[in-house]
Amino acid sequence: MKKLPLTDQPFRQIISEDKLYADKTDYIFEMINNFKSCFLLRPRRFGKTLLLDTIDQLFSGDKDLFKGLKIASLGYEFKKHPVIRLTMNYAETSNPDNLKKYIVADLTKVAQNEDVKVTSKFYDKILNQLLEGLSKKYGAGVVFLIDEYNASVSTYTNEPDLAQANAKVLNNFYSALKNNDKYLRFVFVTGITRFASTSLDSGPNKFQDLSLAPRYAGSCGFTISEFDFLFADRMKETLENLITRGYFKSNANISDLREKILSWYDGYDWFGPERVLNPYTILNFFYAKNFDVYWPLSGKPNHISTLIQERPIDLIQPKLDGYTLERIKKAELGGLEAVPILFHTGYLAIDNLKWDTVKKEQEDEREGRYSFRFPNWEVETSYIEYCLQTVFQLSRVDFRKLRMQLSKAFAENDAKFIARFIGYLLSNIMHRQPISEERYYHSLVQASFAAAGFETIGGQAGSIDQTSFVIILPNKQRVIVEIKYRSVKSEDKTEDIDNYLDSALKEAVRAMATKGYAESFKLNVKSLKSLKALVVAIYDRVNVKAFFAPKSPFE
Repeated sequence: MKKLPLTDQPFRQIISEDKLYADKTDYIFEMINNFKSCFLLRPRRFGKTLLLDTIDQLFSGDKDLFKGLKIASLGYEFKKHPVIRLTMNYAETSNPDNLKKYIVADLTKVAQNEDVKVTSKFYDKILNQLLEGLSKKYGAGVVFLIDEYNASVSTYTNEPDLAQANAKVLNNFYSALKNNDKYLRFVFVTGITRFASTSLDSGPNKFQDLSLAPRYAGSCGFTISEFDFLFADRMKETLENLITRGYFKSNANISDLREKILSWYDGYDWFGPERVLNPYTILNFFYAKNFDVYWPLSGKPNHISTLIQERPIDLIQPKLDGYTLERIKKAELGGLEAVPILFHTGYLAIDNLKWDTVKKEQEDEREGRYSFRFPNWEVETSYIEYCLQTVFQLSRVDFRKLRMQLSKAFAENDAKFIARFIGYLLSNIMHRQPISEERYYHSLVQASFAAAGFETIGGQAGSIDQTSFVIILPNKQRVIVEIKYRSVKSEDKTEDIDNYLDSALKEAVRAMATKGYAESFKLNVKSLKSLKALVVAIYDRVNVKAFFAPKSPFE
């Protein structure tokens, strides 16, 4: 078995040490032959830097390095080109002048290393002198590679004025780069989101956007075919380890393991012929030979936590359908939409695309509308947990303690603790983004229990009152949870509130005994009789009472 490149190792090291490598050189061949400048957006730790590094080495002219790879059989001429490579994730860009200084310093360093004379102190002039000098020195066009092209903007989304100022600097820089097109052989830019991309994807000299191009869907990450081919020799050893740990029964086979891996980690889709798996997660899974959460714990974009703090409900319960391509691509600072940001950062994946006929002045046009989903179990559970950690303002360790307390409360029928848990959750959300619809409370409470580690089952749409769901406890006992909500009225008195809450609880228990629950939650008669019942009544957004019914409503 080839060794796994677990850290961000460069292409040359991976090849020279014969480590595992998913050959993406056919994608690169098509890029450099079809486009002069292009950009690709993918979530973090998805292989963008390795892709850039592969392009870098390709233009070094070292044909032997690519022996046996796809591009070697495609007729590519391994001609040496000068390469400039920038990573725009600068340490300190808390004002636009610092950002300019970093860019100037990077370009000046390249000029010094290449012995090209530059005389200006401004990055656009230095860029012009550098590109002209390199193209003359090598007798070939310059290859310009940029990683994390907008990091100085996405880092400061909670400071819109600074983010806008940095975006202006970046836009001017990318415009200056395009203005020197005659000295360039190929320009490739990568990033996560579309902040500050105005000069990349608009105007007469726009960069070609490959982010949703089906042909380049598998240019980063592992496609299903690559996964099956690259990891076939590791499946048996991994399965044996998981059987020893008790994760699988002794008669489990490779197909069982593959199915479980894909349910945990598969699911990204950029309209290519195959879905794509996150390489960071898959490499770490096969190294540890254990199911765990890998990618979500490797880092989180600042703008996600900012959005959760500003609009918690929109982030915990994002609206997942009805998005045009324009909305997906749009990322206006100060008016960020949750779903496009979650999609670009890897927390959501495209589910499907439906076409609608739209009335226009001249003629009808077809307009595509995208819907989204969580890509897999790893992302979904970790994302909800992260949202609630942020809402509760707890560290991961403290949040885990809260989860343990909640599990104990269910085991001991401690309805008061559960009511306090829900009340604390709601009070942290409602002062930021108040709501007055019962269905939101149902989803928020169900999400909170899911983040606490419980398996939950929602009712089938249209079958019963959609304010109920089932929790499966660690001992496999099921608890049906019914949510009741009533908004405040100015004439309500304290005793009225108490009377309402009590009557709501009784009403909920009576409702549980009606027909439909078995079908909705796929429960048999035996399950119904052993079913616990928890009723939660919410008044005025954060006033919460809860109690466990003394016996199953179905007895």
